[in-house]
Amino acid sequence: MPDHARGFTSTERTTVVTILFCDLVASTERRARLGDDSFDEFSRRYMTALDDAIAEHNGRNIASAGDGLMIVFAESVADAIACATTMHRAVAQLDPQDPPLLRIGISSGEVAVDGDGYSGMPIVEAARLESSAAPGQTLAHSIVRTLVGTRRAFRFRDVGALTLKGIPSPLSTVEVIDEEVIDAPELQSVTRAKPARAPKPASTPKYTASACSASVLSVASDAKCGHLVVPQDRAKPAGRQVSLLVTSAPARLPGPTIDPTIDVCGCEDLGNSLSRDHSRNRSSATFPRCCSAATSTPTETPRGSPRSNAGCRTRKA
Repeated sequence: MPDHARGFTSTERTTVVTILFCDLVASTERRARLGDDSFDEFSRRYMTALDDAIAEHNGRNIASAGDGLMIVFAESVADAIACATTMHRAVAQLDPQDPPLLRIGISSGEVAVDGDGYSGMPIVEAARLESSAAPGQTLAHSIVRTLVGTRRAFRFRDVGALTLKGIPSPLSTVEVIDEEVIDAPELQSVTRAKPARAPKPASTPKYTASACSASVLSVASDAKCGHLVVPQDRAKPAGRQVSLLVTSAPARLPGPTIDPTIDVCGCEDLGNSLSRDHSRNRSSATFPRCCSAATSTPTETPRGSPRSNAGCRTRKA
């Protein structure tokens, strides 16, 4: 029976570390553009920038292949996040006219110590996350965010569970956010700003003075009347229009200045309105209760009739 089937337990020494993989984006294209000599000089400055970042954040470079590195952080998960941020910034400054971009992947977990190297799934995870990252992006296993907690005020964005080559289950992943890192065009799907909303169409009510009816003048001889034309739907100012009959009458009794009231149902009776005792009162009929056409004038109903006061309310303007 295979050892794993019998519950085999390895005696190999293990330890918890954080693994960081990084690689330079489009290095071959850059070499072709610069030429071999210029690229070799760039490559020396590139490696110096990475080595300085690794040393600053207590990492150890344990493997390299071309422009890619595998770095281990044996003491602090936060150091790995800080190192990734420093790497992005330092490399981008090597060529301000065409800033180089990195892909970085990070994972943490238990690994086996193999001489000066390590083996284990965290290494595979970090390598696959680096391959999946967009130019200028750092992807990390979500366990990294959990381990860091609120230390050093790092910021993360949920990416979701990624299906990665060779890993049987989707890996819960986060992106490390650094506002100073240059976003490549490929990252716009992650960093896209919300589109600006189009301004709402303007709607300007139109008021036209008109003669008051005899029924209005009989109870308020000093009343003024007119029609207010407004869109039925403010979002569609060119659509159906509503014409409202508006009457305005001064307060009947002296008293403190009070804001005018507006009857939104067109049922306020200027002859017996309590709200008119100490305030200027305006009454208006509304569509569709008092109107029957798309652009029409509300029919006047004799004040005080049973229909005119049913279900109406007055609100402050």
